[in-house]
Amino acid sequence: MRRLKKIGIYVSICIVVSVLVIFLMDRAGGEVPDGLKYTYPELSDSENAAFLYRAAWSALKDSDEGTGRDTFRLLKLYNDASLQRAGIGDLYAATPSASELERLPLILAEAEPAFALLRQARETKGCLYLDDHSPEAVYTNLDKMLETAKVTRNLSKYIIARALWEAEQGDIDAALDWLVTGLHFANDLGDESMRISEGVRKIIGFQMLLAAQGILYEHSISGPVPQALLDEIDDLRDRKYHGDSLRRESASSKTLMQAQGRWWFPLQSIWRRNYLETLSAFLDAVEVDDYDERVGRMRLVWDTVDASRTGYKKYINYYDSILIAPLFPDEEVLETLIAHADLLELGLFLRAYEHDHGAFPETLAGLVPEYLPEIPEDPLNGKEYYYESMGPRATIASEVLTMRGGVVIHLGPTSLDASTL
Repeated sequence: MRRLKKIGIYVSICIVVSVLVIFLMDRAGGEVPDGLKYTYPELSDSENAAFLYRAAWSALKDSDEGTGRDTFRLLKLYNDASLQRAGIGDLYAATPSASELERLPLILAEAEPAFALLRQARETKGCLYLDDHSPEAVYTNLDKMLETAKVTRNLSKYIIARALWEAEQGDIDAALDWLVTGLHFANDLGDESMRISEGVRKIIGFQMLLAAQGILYEHSISGPVPQALLDEIDDLRDRKYHGDSLRRESASSKTLMQAQGRWWFPLQSIWRRNYLETLSAFLDAVEVDDYDERVGRMRLVWDTVDASRTGYKKYINYYDSILIAPLFPDEEVLETLIAHADLLELGLFLRAYEHDHGAFPETLAGLVPEYLPEIPEDPLNGKEYYYESMGPRATIASEVLTMRGGVVIHLGPTSLDASTL
């Protein structure tokens, strides 16, 4: 009898402890903070640019030159050599041979059906490659996402080659129009989950901005800067894209982590709460306009993670290393992308000023208010961009050396022979 009483007491204690553990788990896990809540946009088939990008890739695969390794090698050679003249990109890039350059017009001509589809995509409102955006689908379809990344990057090489080729032929209006197509392509990817929107989107964005800078180096523009191009530049540097992609990824992460939580391990729930609070704080910091305040708040978030002694940092890196671990390097890439976009916009208006006045202005302030309402600040340090004008040449640059090197755009004389590499 006494033994039964002891067993009953033990059972009662276990029940009370179990209820308490479950209660603490629920309390610790909490709800998703408002800043993290996000639903995917609803896109009809006619609005979803992914269908057009897939069709463009299929059109390239159906052509003779299309998607062969040698074709992409030649496109890269041509693109690198074109940018090399402006001191951009790989300064030691190989130069295409005469026979290879003779193939380039054929490759671009065969790609015309794909180019038509890429142009058509400019009329769409967004891009979703995955049909299922549940947390399980996003995390288990990594191979599909990586394949999509490869396809989109290869399509961008075609767009850049087309823009550079039009510039080589002296049709700057067409070259700038293809840059609009390329930047829209990058911006479209902002609707997909983070592995596309914040990874490939930035890569393609950088590629398009560098191509634009290469074109501006030795070509002037006549008439006003195309508004469509300015709109795409604004979209590319919009910090909201970054915040939205983090919200989408965090919503998936939160749901997946809850599904993987175990009733017998309440610390997972506590760490999950800390994870969500950290991500929410980082999102708040991302959207701060003032540079110094934004960087300070981000550093505070990271210091909190780094100083954790509860296993919290290990938990974060284990469950979401692609998101949390590279927060600050990723943010620096975002700031660098915005700086490149600023320089492209300034370069466009400097070329427009040169066309209208016969020379570059002595200072960037000369663009205000006729061309720009104000001169943007460098997001990398919150200061003015460096500017120097020397006769037919001008240079705009950030004074910060990033992990990608310098952020600079050179504008050279427009009398250079653009027909030779």
